[in-house]
Amino acid sequence: MIKAIVFDIGGVVMVQGKLEHLSEHISKKTGMNLKLVNDLVHKYWDLWKIGKINELQFYGSIIKDLGIKIGRKNIMYDERAMNSPDMKVISLIKKLKKRYLTVALTNNVREWFEDNIVNYDLWGVFNCIITSYETKKAKPDREIYGIMLRKAGVKADECVFVDDQRENTDTAEKMGMKIILYRNYRQLFEELRAFGVDAQSSG
Repeated sequence: MIKAIVFDIGGVVMVQGKLEHLSEHISKKTGMNLKLVNDLVHKYWDLWKIGKINELQFYGSIIKDLGIKIGRKNIMYDERAMNSPDMKVISLIKKLKKRYLTVALTNNVREWFEDNIVNYDLWGVFNCIITSYETKKAKPDREIYGIMLRKAGVKADECVFVDDQRENTDTAEKMGMKIILYRNYRQLFEELRAFGVDAQSSG
């Protein structure tokens, strides 16, 4: 029996820009090579999303590695430009919440995601929110899935896991969850129904 529907945030609940957009922004602001900047953005994003550095350290580390003199505020990126809510998906999750446990499992950074929680009332959407920055683990590491299952109080075979990244759904599937590799709202709706989730009366 399905008890919980677990959703990724970026790329599913939120229409998310790519980190490359952040790299392009910094490259334009600094005049530095895009590939070099992109490599540094990904390097320090991996530390930021698990809470090992904060936002100021993220930008400061990039500036230091680039070997340039520029204020951090001059290259900081408005994260709202990277994210906007998919209101159809959010509406569906709110309706699913009436019959199922709704869970968010996200690789994210505190400074950006907690704005989203407030701005889009995500606690009104989800029963449980698990983040990489709080757990110090990130998908596709099995540990963060295990943390999610314990906090939600469900078994893997009682979950449908929805994510737009194949490596993340692969881990969930290996742990025994049913998976949906998200592409669009209609596909999500139909695949939930195929798993026996009462999406029709919720939709």
